[in-house]
Amino acid sequence: TGVGVSVERYLCANETKCPTFLWIPTVSPSAAKRGTRVNARGIDVNRHFREDATDPEVRAVMAIMRRYRFDLHLSFHEDGDRTREFYLYDTDDAPHDAALAQLFAEMEHIGIAPYSGEDDAKSALKVRIRNGYFSERWDGGGFTRRALAGQSTIYAVRSGIAKRGITLEIPGKAPQDVKDKLVAIIFQHFFANAKRDE
Repeated sequence: TGVGVSVERYLCANETKCPTFLWIPTVSPSAAKRGTRVNARGIDVNRHFREDATDPEVRAVMAIMRRYRFDLHLSFHEDGDRTREFYLYDTDDAPHDAALAQLFAEMEHIGIAPYSGEDDAKSALKVRIRNGYFSERWDGGGFTRRALAGQSTIYAVRSGIAKRGITLEIPGKAPQDVKDKLVAIIFQHFFANAKRDE
């Protein structure tokens, strides 16, 4: 169960309708097997996407990513504290973007509300989400403290692999059918926009 299952179901059922994509189902097989963020070597891989990365799992994913150029890098995560709230991190600064407003409106139709508050009270980064949105950018054009912590979306954008990166925080306590619907809405939204841009 989980968002990975939802992503796999959607992509398998709609592969011929999707724009060209690369899917990496599990970034850290050893962490997934353990059911934690930390892999078998004690590394939180989602904080290790940097040029000086030493972890073999991270380096393998980075090597795959470097072979391609993308318009958009989507990274699906689950927030284990949320049941019916969604939020995202964006490498752009577009909190008032009409397309994102449409995305949030579609989610509300299935009972998922945009989250506002701290992303993780235990985190030293203390990121404050507003209306389901957090920009990784700051006014000077650089990236925020959180962004410098080694997330794959930031690595992809800073390395020129992707034009934009979005980390999607799916409510981890939501029932599987709700996760399936939410993932379908996300893909339909971003893939429809990608097709219009081609």
